[in-house]
Amino acid sequence: PAGGRVVAIGNPSGLAFCVCDGLLQSVDKPESTVSVGTYEYYESTDDPKETVCVHTCPMGPGFSGGPLIDMSGRLAGVNWGGIPGFCESFAIPLENFKRFIFKAMKFQSHERLLQEKRYSYESNKSLGIAVQPMSLSLRRHIENEIIGDRMKSQIRSGLIVYWHTFTPNTLPSE
Repeated sequence: PAGGRVVAIGNPSGLAFCVCDGLLQSVDKPESTVSVGTYEYYESTDDPKETVCVHTCPMGPGFSGGPLIDMSGRLAGVNWGGIPGFCESFAIPLENFKRFIFKAMKFQSHERLLQEKRYSYESNKSLGIAVQPMSLSLRRHIENEIIGDRMKSQIRSGLIVYWHTFTPNTLPSE
């Protein structure tokens, strides 16, 4: 709820697992009202009714995509930016993020997209992300290749969402 303490976790400037705390100012601020004075900072092009969480955790590059967590350890949102000098940072509210994930799960499968012929890096059929169920082998890969010895993951189930970038070497052959 608004007024509660939250923490943002990120990896700014190569610092792993940096934690910053602050207050949750709003959980439902309309995206179209996010501004600095009369200068429009963000203008929603998808849905002007979408909302953002506003919080005071000091963030910089490296926090985008990281979690915003309340003091009960629950995910409140996914951080995406802020306004330097105004102590305002923004996160996608958890409910909006869940809606996005469910839409992505209903979208065409990643394997089918890889089998299609493509002549450009742009496509109206691709979100540019992949959603994959957590499996034991994926969890081991994350622990061994990504997290390493720094910490062992407590992840047991869920979905992994990641960006997929097509390069000339990874484009499907004709």
